[in-house]
Amino acid sequence: MDFDEIIERVDRRLPVIVLLVMIISLAYLSVPKELKVYGYSNELRKFDNWETEKFYWKGEWMADVDVLAGKSGNLEVSITHSGSTNLEYLKIIIKSWGDGTVYMLFPEGGPWDNVRIRKDIESGYTINEAEFSNLGLIGEGTLTFEYLVTPICAFNYPVEVRVDFVLAEGIKRYKGTAYYAYDFCSG
Repeated sequence: MDFDEIIERVDRRLPVIVLLVMIISLAYLSVPKELKVYGYSNELRKFDNWETEKFYWKGEWMADVDVLAGKSGNLEVSITHSGSTNLEYLKIIIKSWGDGTVYMLFPEGGPWDNVRIRKDIESGYTINEAEFSNLGLIGEGTLTFEYLVTPICAFNYPVEVRVDFVLAEGIKRYKGTAYYAYDFCSG
């Protein structure tokens, strides 16, 4: 095989190789990267104070998830993110012992097209889940959701709040999870 034949073979295969490299690169960039969280605590949280978990990617701030809980059972869940990102997906799960009911007030704005709300009973817990996907323009700013959990002291277990989210920055994706627990029956 002479030099010209080698060059001809490389010329024929080069577009395929370039295409494969591009596909692999796009696939890598579109898989959500796990954000590093600061402020996480697995202890019970305080009432009437905003509790914040901060999320970073390679030292750069990407998002805050804040929860404010009142002793009367009211909860506010807020997510703020970097101006270069868009909130693409959000799931808020509130888990309470027994037959807890959770009321959710939709924030202003909309349209709220891609919403899935689910209530389930699992191992004695009531799980209330609100899932938002393809948020579009709604995902450009801070979102705050208000909840009311009832009954409060019909059970002696903490109410748990979990927030899962995905941020988009061009074709890059970042994901994070925040977790909070409140004992509404203490004190």
